[in-house]
Amino acid sequence: MNRIALANEFGERAGWFDASAVTHEFPETTRWDGNNHIGNATCSQWTHETLYVTRKGRFVILRESQRQGSLDTYREISVEYAALWLVRCGYDIPDDMPGLRRVDAALEKTEV
Repeated sequence: MNRIALANEFGERAGWFDASAVTHEFPETTRWDGNNHIGNATCSQWTHETLYVTRKGRFVILRESQRQGSLDTYREISVEYAALWLVRCGYDIPDDMPGLRRVDAALEKTEV
């Protein structure tokens, strides 16, 4: 078991997750803007994210920054946010995640 502390939006401890129980890992995709690789989820050249899915179906985001003095943080996110994150990064929703597929189908029906 590899416990990793989760933080809330204020940086306070909000539980933990077992990194050895990760079933899917999705690194943030990037686009080249002519000068830098910009993250599709963060819209930043300095901050990047990775989405993890655990065996229990929890969604966890690792946010890493290249800025001096900043700390990497892990936080649990909702199924809706996970689906948006995957779509924004250009990933297909995996077949073994029916909850995400339902959210993705609802997003397709939503008029923007």
